[in-house]
Amino acid sequence: MANSEAILGSRLGRGVLALLLVGAAASIPLRAHSQGPPSRRQRATVPSGGVATVYKSEVAIEAKDGYRFITANGIPSHSTGQFPGPWNPHTISPQRYVFRVPVDPKPSGAELRGGIFGVAVNGVVFDPGTAEMWNGNPQWRYEALSGLLGSRGKLGADENLAHVQPNGAYHYHGLPFGLLQRLDYTRKMALVGYAADGYPLYGPYAYAEAGNPSSGLKLLKSSYRLKSGKRPGDGPGGTYDGSFESDFEFVKGGGDLDSYNGREGVTPEYPQGTFYYVLTEDWPFVPRKFRGTPDPSFQKGPRGMGRGNQGEPGGGQPGGPRNRPGGPGGGPRPGPDGRGPGFGPGGFGEGGQPGGQGFPGEAGRAAGGPQGRGFGPPPGMVPAGSLEKLLDLTPAQAAKLGRLVKAVDALGREGFAMHALAELKLTPTQVDRLAKGEAVGSVLTAAQQKVLEANQRMGPHGFPGVPGGPGGPGGSGR
Repeated sequence: MANSEAILGSRLGRGVLALLLVGAAASIPLRAHSQGPPSRRQRATVPSGGVATVYKSEVAIEAKDGYRFITANGIPSHSTGQFPGPWNPHTISPQRYVFRVPVDPKPSGAELRGGIFGVAVNGVVFDPGTAEMWNGNPQWRYEALSGLLGSRGKLGADENLAHVQPNGAYHYHGLPFGLLQRLDYTRKMALVGYAADGYPLYGPYAYAEAGNPSSGLKLLKSSYRLKSGKRPGDGPGGTYDGSFESDFEFVKGGGDLDSYNGREGVTPEYPQGTFYYVLTEDWPFVPRKFRGTPDPSFQKGPRGMGRGNQGEPGGGQPGGPRNRPGGPGGGPRPGPDGRGPGFGPGGFGEGGQPGGQGFPGEAGRAAGGPQGRGFGPPPGMVPAGSLEKLLDLTPAQAAKLGRLVKAVDALGREGFAMHALAELKLTPTQVDRLAKGEAVGSVLTAAQQKVLEANQRMGPHGFPGVPGGPGGPGGSGR
């Protein structure tokens, strides 16, 4: 830090710390919470070495008027990993889920994708996809549990193959072992939940003969396999290793299940037979496409009854319930059309910050969606333009501050974690070169480059960045 302070003059003292997490264009927010170990209360002793959740699981499932309504707070009924943790800085918190699925689902004749896949019987959602893409190309969407991310912490997934979103939503990416064990899944067919289209979702063990409940149980296998060879030249390159969803292909007859990762058969809950989805040990883990038509309550974003109820930004589906409470940005007060006060003209805030003018969305993917809306200023953010007055700088110091801001911004685009800035030991000359736009790799020494690579920051949504994803080499977290 000494070199950085010398750049601005000793007069700044600790004040320069406010700058280190400020980017001129790629807003680098201060964290609103600690990334250290959970509180003493959260670290209570629980079975299987997991962590006890602070909150009680609440879920209600009711069939009425041709629909099955699931209301839940999204808190699991089993122990979890430690959140916040090294690969996931978020804390589990209650949600406001109100889902609806048809009791008698029908095939749509299409292969629909997107949104939350389904909800478990304990009220935790299945959301297997990620937001990370190679070069912003949706054809090359990263997988959380295999390939590159699988070898880099699985986005912080715990023993239930689940992790936490910035708004506190705990969600499954794969087999929820804590829930499955409670359902005694190796001894009987376990109804784990319902997909967004209404079809039931079962654990990996099912009747050996789909139509014969006396045939015993077997571990069902997916019919998806890794493609052979190398990816096309206009893509990320390299061999198909499971890093991307597109690395897999369906092979009819290659396993027990169809392309929806399901099959027709009888179950304890459906003795007359039904189509049902299956969670599998191998990809896709959780099914990725719908046989029927998913209900709008599972849509992501402002119009869904699901995530919308969490307050991102809150609200019912079009023409549906109004004045639902807002969420993290809005608190409990309802707003017009169900949008909480956290939804501002330029975007919505997270962690209790109201939406304001918002920062530009990174690669068009910020929370405001395709209209380019961004996040409201996160907690602890000090606008760069305010620092001159805040620190009472002389014109010369302000000019040096501006150059340091640009240098910090350049490092941020490389995915560098600013808390380790002192370790870089930048010289004034290096700061000036970075501020002028020289490539980071040509400015840093070999030793400094190692520091940069060893201290990659979290993405804008709180998870480690992905090389080559939106926003440059640092990528963007989900």
